[in-house]
Amino acid sequence: MGIRSASIALLAAGLAGCGFQLEGAAQLEPRLQRIYIQAADPYSPFVRAFEQRVRQRGGTVVQNQDQADVVLRVLGDDTGQRVLSVSARNLPREYEVFYVLRFSVRGPAGPVSEVLTLDLIRIYAFDETQVLGKRNEEVTLRQSLAEDLARQVMRRIDSIAP
Repeated sequence: MGIRSASIALLAAGLAGCGFQLEGAAQLEPRLQRIYIQAADPYSPFVRAFEQRVRQRGGTVVQNQDQADVVLRVLGDDTGQRVLSVSARNLPREYEVFYVLRFSVRGPAGPVSEVLTLDLIRIYAFDETQVLGKRNEEVTLRQSLAEDLARQVMRRIDSIAP
């Protein structure tokens, strides 16, 4: 075994021994695995991304609040875009895609958080000669923001564990 292989093996053993896991690889605590999502729009980009994150972590999204270990109340789920700058011909040159989420979490022992607000923003340049590509870029950015929010909310739920 070469020095490089030995170093990699030693690093892997050290990381495994300290409890390190790749993001998304860790399973939800058994007492937090059943999650109920209360949202006005059950098909919003955030709700879909969060449901996927729950399943990836070994959890279940339940349809009845009485069966849930954790209740996520989505009080606001707003996304859109704004013009940031315009050209000399008064055409948009830069857009800002935003996603604002207002939520609260209730765990097995009661409320975990007051109402929290998360606000994420991404900026992209706009070229009127590439309208279709830029529209796809906006959709991709919006989905990325929803996935980032889902990860942040999941970290909040992870913090419930003792």
